[in-house]
Amino acid sequence: MTDTTRYLGPQALNFARWNGYTESSLEAPLILADGAFGYDNVMVKGGKHQEEIAIASAIYDVKCMFVLSHFKGHIQSGFGGAIKNLAMGCLSCNDREKKHEPCRGGIHAKKHGEMTWHEDNCTHCNLCVDICGMGALSFDDDDKLVIDKNLCFYCGRCARVCEFEGLEFPIDEEYFNEALSQAAKSVIDTFEEDKIVYINFLHEIQPECDCMPLADVPFVQDQGILISTDPVAIDKASVDIINSAEPITESVAGEKGAKKGDDILYIVNPASNKLQIEYAEKFGMGSQSYEIKPWTLEE
Repeated sequence: MTDTTRYLGPQALNFARWNGYTESSLEAPLILADGAFGYDNVMVKGGKHQEEIAIASAIYDVKCMFVLSHFKGHIQSGFGGAIKNLAMGCLSCNDREKKHEPCRGGIHAKKHGEMTWHEDNCTHCNLCVDICGMGALSFDDDDKLVIDKNLCFYCGRCARVCEFEGLEFPIDEEYFNEALSQAAKSVIDTFEEDKIVYINFLHEIQPECDCMPLADVPFVQDQGILISTDPVAIDKASVDIINSAEPITESVAGEKGAKKGDDILYIVNPASNKLQIEYAEKFGMGSQSYEIKPWTLEE
């Protein structure tokens, strides 16, 4: 069982243990794919936005992989599922020289534009500083916000948690989803055909990515578990299932007036939930066509 780390290794492993993931509970080793400091990776050929991709060594070296994805909303890509898990979950956060370009930060940071601090709205509550896992934000002696661009990789958490709109975070949807899908394709290309199985958990479907420091009421009820060897098909099916579900009244979907059959994901997060699927299909990762075959544990 593995994942890449945004924080130092001991912190990441502590987070896993706090959530019940241990070697004894899993009956499998629990390791960090890119090492204790996130620098253990292999550079492979990228695409239009990232010439090189830093794939975590443990993922690069294995012969087969199960990609376990908690399907949920996302402020930049509309949703996070199998495709996003390949791109973000399999790439290192930084290389040894702390360059964003080939790493996970390269998908976030490049071409989004500069983050803007609105001093008049800022209450200096320090929540943005405290929430940054990279230590990229601080206030100087004159109470001016300082953003260290060598550390920041524009994940947007700081702007998201500011209820006073003190930070403005620009998002280029086309760029982000194309770069995301291209990185996912680079990961797939390190495996032989049919050596990756994708499992999407449509449980506790949150409006935000799990990396966000908050939890909200799920906006639809649990919809089950999908398994496929096609990352495009499984994410398309997940989107369709959620959009055909009945929104929970006392949730953000209910508050925004979403109805069964609407594009519920877009109403919850006004970011395209189609682009990453379309780009992934364009890059030859799979097909949007799918057939759902129900099965039970007895089978």
